[in-house]
Amino acid sequence: MITSGVSTPCSLLLSKGPEAAADLDFNFLQLEPRGGKNVEDVVGGAELMINAGYNHDHTRLIGYPANQKRPLDCTDKTVRYDSTDPKIPGSFLRIACDKYSGGASGGPFLIKRGSDWAVIGVIDGWKTGGDKDDISYSSCLDSDAKALYGDAVNNRQPAGRGVLGKVETWQHADVMTGGYFTDGNPGSWDYSDLIVRWAVSTARSRSRSPTGSGRTPPSWAPATTRTTATRTTSWCGGPTARCPCTRMPTRPA
Repeated sequence: MITSGVSTPCSLLLSKGPEAAADLDFNFLQLEPRGGKNVEDVVGGAELMINAGYNHDHTRLIGYPANQKRPLDCTDKTVRYDSTDPKIPGSFLRIACDKYSGGASGGPFLIKRGSDWAVIGVIDGWKTGGDKDDISYSSCLDSDAKALYGDAVNNRQPAGRGVLGKVETWQHADVMTGGYFTDGNPGSWDYSDLIVRWAVSTARSRSRSPTGSGRTPPSWAPATTRTTATRTTSWCGGPTARCPCTRMPTRPA
């Protein structure tokens, strides 16, 4: 169960648009323990590094493309990429790893930090992670990421209108699964479907999206358990992917 909600820099995304704000393509969330254990206790975690820079000789990239039976694991160098597209301004991390196709978004960029791993980025940002399967990108985790991280760990609602709703809604989400379950999003490939089993209350879905597609989390009324389906777009936070849990230290590095 989500305990502090999903924090994304939505106010900036809404004002700049999904392409112009590609350097803000990241988010954070907290999960409550289950059976006395945190997610990190079960799957492990990696330290979050802020302002780690762009150039690293040995960066590990993990991704789980939809057309692969197992996650991909690649090590190569990262370099700084300064966008030449005026519609997508900003600087990004870039790495060359083969076959990281659709579904790999959200996979972590990892570097060694002592005997452990540290996260310096995730597949996202420039063209939502890249327009070629063999080159992947990440937004730079800088002061914007640090501020957003602070909102998440201190249970603060980020400024602006969030399309994912408030934590009070998502505390009723019992089971969730994401994927492509419908015929697609006319005019755009950049979408995903979300099926949620809501506990205790019934969801009343309502559509609201700056692109004309997608749904916000539902409002609530007393009722019994119910399963609903909704559509989300990646304009405010990239598509989800299977990747190691990111540990959030008390103070980001």
